[in-house]
Amino acid sequence: MAQAPKSIAFPHTFPADIAYRIGAGVFCLPGIIGIVRAILHHDAKTILALGLPFLFFAAALLLTLTFELTVDEKGLHQRSILGRKEALWSDVQRVEQSRAYSIHGEGTSELVWLSLVSTAAQQAIAEESVRLAGLHSSGEKFAYPIRNQWVR
Repeated sequence: MAQAPKSIAFPHTFPADIAYRIGAGVFCLPGIIGIVRAILHHDAKTILALGLPFLFFAAALLLTLTFELTVDEKGLHQRSILGRKEALWSDVQRVEQSRAYSIHGEGTSELVWLSLVSTAAQQAIAEESVRLAGLHSSGEKFAYPIRNQWVR
């Protein structure tokens, strides 16, 4: 983030990264095929064994298909099957960069999920958050995996 941040045109909505959507869908497909075959063969143990992992990947697919993170002049707005979250710029106390970016309020709470959007989108949202929340680099050295942090 050494370059001057480029502003995001407001409002801008970021969906879940395509890799997550495709990945969850690909893992659902063998589960569906296996469950259908087990039903046709009246194999209850196989249905249960395949059903639990299938439900996990189906839930992940549903989450990624319904996930949206919108950035506007007021803050960040997240929507998914799990509900809605909102983080006004005044709520943002800290932005951290590690393997993924994260935006925090008071304490350790993460205000929205950035890890579901692409790395490029995470960086753009983090840069906008630093700018609009009035944050500055903490200048501290951190233990791995945190690489950088911006604070009020």
